[in-house]
Amino acid sequence: MKLYRIMIASGDYKGRYVGMQFGGGLVTNPDVQKNPPVNVGGYGLWAQERGATQFFEGKTGEVQEALKKMGYDTEVVEIG
Repeated sequence: MKLYRIMIASGDYKGRYVGMQFGGGLVTNPDVQKNPPVNVGGYGLWAQERGATQFFEGKTGEVQEALKKMGYDTEVVEIG
């Protein structure tokens, strides 16, 4: 079974990956310190690919629909 990530396809957050919401706290990763995630509607939009949630094939629709309602265009990226 294939795995996928969801990426924001347009707007201010284009190129960010959809992952878990960021709760703040101590951040020691310099990449995250320079470009921290942005929380929108229960999701975190991560500049770092490793912050992305991985989805099984056919399981991205609900998240994409929720983001679309908030005005974000998305694209599905196959991991591989």
